[in-house]
Amino acid sequence: MHNNTLKHRFGLRPPLDAQSSACLCICFANCCTNQLHFVRRLAMRYNSLVGRLENVKESVLSLLPNREKVFHLIWDTLEGPLDPELHEFLLSNVELYGSWKEKHRSNGNPAYKGWVYKQRKQGHWLYWYKNGKVHKDVFYRNNEYHGVCEVHKTDGSYEVCEYYKGKLNGERLRYNSEGILFQKWRYEMGESKDFEGPVELGLYKNGPEL
Repeated sequence: MHNNTLKHRFGLRPPLDAQSSACLCICFANCCTNQLHFVRRLAMRYNSLVGRLENVKESVLSLLPNREKVFHLIWDTLEGPLDPELHEFLLSNVELYGSWKEKHRSNGNPAYKGWVYKQRKQGHWLYWYKNGKVHKDVFYRNNEYHGVCEVHKTDGSYEVCEYYKGKLNGERLRYNSEGILFQKWRYEMGESKDFEGPVELGLYKNGPEL
C-alpha cells in the first residue's frame, strides 16, 4: 500500500492488468499504423510530384527552341501557381510565360481561374456560378475561344463547341439537362454547314420540339 501511494504521489501508476495492457498495445499499434499510412501517402504524393515535374521538364526541352509550343503546353495543361522549381526552370529556358489568375467569391466558391500573357487570356480557363457549379470550361488564344469549349446553363443543359481563333469551326453539340444530345451543327470558320435536330438524331419520329 505504501509503495502504491508513493507511485501515485510522484505521478506514477500501478502496474496495469493483462486486459488493460492488451488494450494499450492495440491502441499504440493502431496509432503507429495510421502514422505509417500517413507517411506513405506523403511519400507517394512527393514521388508523384517529382515525377510530374520531371515529365514537364522533359516535355519542355523536347519542344525547344519553339517557345510558342512551350507556352501552349503550360497554358493548356498546367494549373498555377507553378512549383517554384518548375517556375525557375521555365524562366531559365523560355523567360516569361505569363501569370496565373484566379478569384474567389465572398461565399468562398471559386469564380474563375486561368492564364494571362501580355494582358490576354490564354489556354485553359474555368468559370463557376455563385453556387459553385461550373459555368464555362474553355480554351483561349489571345482572348478568343480556341479549341473545345463547354458552356453550362443553370438548368443543367450545356453546349460543347469547337473553335478556331474565335470562330466556330467543327461541331457544335447541344445537350439537355439529362445529358442527351438533341441538336448538332457543323461549322466551317463561323459558317453553319449542317444541322441535325431531334428528329434527325432519332429522338422523335413525329418531330415535336424538345
